[in-house]
Amino acid sequence: MTTKFSITNPLFLFCLNAPALSIRPTSVPPFIMPRSEASRRKVMIIGTAVGLSVILFIVLMVVFLPKNRIKIVVDDDTDTIECPGFTDAKSCRNAGCEYEKENTGPACFMKKGSFGYKMGEVKEDDSGMTVKLESRVGNTPYGSSISSVSFQVSYITQDIVRVKFVDNNSKRYEVPVQFPLLGKDTKKIDPSSMVYEVNLSNNTDLFSFQIKRKSDQTVLWDTSIGGLMMSDKFLQISSYLPSKNIYGLGENVHTSLRHDMEYKTWPMFARDRFPEAGPNNLYGVHPFYMCLEKSSNTHGVLLLNSNAMEVSLLPAPGITFRTIGGIIDLFFIVGKEPENTVKLYTSLIGKPMMPPYWSLGFQLSRYGYNSLDTVKKVVERTRKAGIPQDVQFLDIDHMEVYEQTREEYGLKWIIILDPAIEAVKSYGTFETGIKKDVFIKRSHLWKEDMFPPEVKEYKNTTFGRVWPASYVAFPNFFDDNAKQWWTDSIVEHHKLLPFEGLWIDMNEPASFGTNEDRPFYCPATGDCWSLKCPDSPYEDPPYNPLKTSGSERLSKMTLCMESVHTDGKTNYRHYDVHSLYGWSQAAEKAVGARSLVISRSTYPSSGRHAGHWLGDNRSTWNDLKYSIIGMLEFNMF
Repeated sequence: MTTKFSITNPLFLFCLNAPALSIRPTSVPPFIMPRSEASRRKVMIIGTAVGLSVILFIVLMVVFLPKNRIKIVVDDDTDTIECPGFTDAKSCRNAGCEYEKENTGPACFMKKGSFGYKMGEVKEDDSGMTVKLESRVGNTPYGSSISSVSFQVSYITQDIVRVKFVDNNSKRYEVPVQFPLLGKDTKKIDPSSMVYEVNLSNNTDLFSFQIKRKSDQTVLWDTSIGGLMMSDKFLQISSYLPSKNIYGLGENVHTSLRHDMEYKTWPMFARDRFPEAGPNNLYGVHPFYMCLEKSSNTHGVLLLNSNAMEVSLLPAPGITFRTIGGIIDLFFIVGKEPENTVKLYTSLIGKPMMPPYWSLGFQLSRYGYNSLDTVKKVVERTRKAGIPQDVQFLDIDHMEVYEQTREEYGLKWIIILDPAIEAVKSYGTFETGIKKDVFIKRSHLWKEDMFPPEVKEYKNTTFGRVWPASYVAFPNFFDDNAKQWWTDSIVEHHKLLPFEGLWIDMNEPASFGTNEDRPFYCPATGDCWSLKCPDSPYEDPPYNPLKTSGSERLSKMTLCMESVHTDGKTNYRHYDVHSLYGWSQAAEKAVGARSLVISRSTYPSSGRHAGHWLGDNRSTWNDLKYSIIGMLEFNMF
């Protein structure tokens, strides 16, 4: 922080701006230095007296000048890193942070040089480097520090470098998404061909690192800004950026393509909600941004993490990533023009699927058709207006008898499909799902009264509530057995209701009324079950990223964070893999022909299997405007 005095008295202004008196005997030319010892002493006494007089004068002016003539202005630094979650001075300072209520930036912030890690042994070879780090403090504001960490640098290609912070003492959750580039047998990279360089700080007491572009020495990332901290359920890393031209980061509704860098924070955690402008987390998670440098070169940065998180943008310019689980796992894509950086990024996460030719035509969709007759009227009206329609979407109000309409209009049809399966014993899909053990499991913390009374015999299954009139179970798409069951179920549905594409909705996953006593679907009187999540540090972590659930629990509008997924070898808490649910669900080959899958919830590499739509926006001019920004952003994602 810096403090400035704004003063209108000209004499006082002169005193404040006068050059400081500095006595440096060794630098004064000998011909102006008094020759006798007595003379030297006399000059020093006079100089001291003058200096003290000036100081006294300034003090008197501050004390006696009328208050309306002096204004003290607190001027925020542009690289202040927030200590989020503390709203008053006492709690902020007790957490080891600084507090200044008058700031235009964050009121509770981290003192320069606080927290962080000390640098130990460095090992380097042609494939990268490893640095041993030890925490400088025992605790962060959000829990005990992870004491011993390995900073691991991997040279992936000449354009892509990976940086990971790995706990040396315990195995932590890492995102199980397999990027195509990482699965290949990569050749050793000639260091001279790399377009980047990774530099470590000289200050071993406070570790930081830089990523530089070799060609012009532009610093792409510089963590000397501070703020590095790692605890079990709070991890944070910050960096200076080379320019304010930052694009991407989502999924949120942004009102401009280029980000506002004035201490704006954007949350990321898959959530079923209307896409309103502002810092609200939406359906998917894409912690990737592109930066346009002053040279017009571009680079991209991906944080590979699927826990609830937020990103803060600083005026410096700078950036802070905060997440409440997993590890810090960063990819730096050092490209040229924007198209080249996106090309390099998709070479890492996987190229987008090639959509069928018919899907490139005009498509029409809305909620509220209610009947096949309404759909026919819409199609006829569109044709009468001379609009060449190729595709018609059908939402949850779609009818099961429309073969005549298909033949009459020659359209391609895309139907909506939600992942939740109604828990009714007579429903064949649910019965086979139970037999094949394909559903997400409950936590061991659940008590007897937390289960719907009608399905207590399935006590290992997590239940929720969405559009069906009864309770629903949620497929565990991490399990290959469940994926095959899901594909088989779609094939059977296709036999009854022919379609060319799938519109996968509610796959954040959404569940209505979680933790509410009487959700909207309850009758006015009588008993009504709703999903209640147990007390747990995973349900209520030390820090809840901004707006992921407002003042509510993380599980608002979704499943309990303690719910269990498995791939047959590893069990995952929903806390860790929640935002991967939509990614894990896409199955583009289910109908046996070249088809189209559109998913509401996506994650980096989802594009290999499915497209995306921007969710439940409305027919307004603002939503139309914001959709253009959203489309451009998803061209990066």
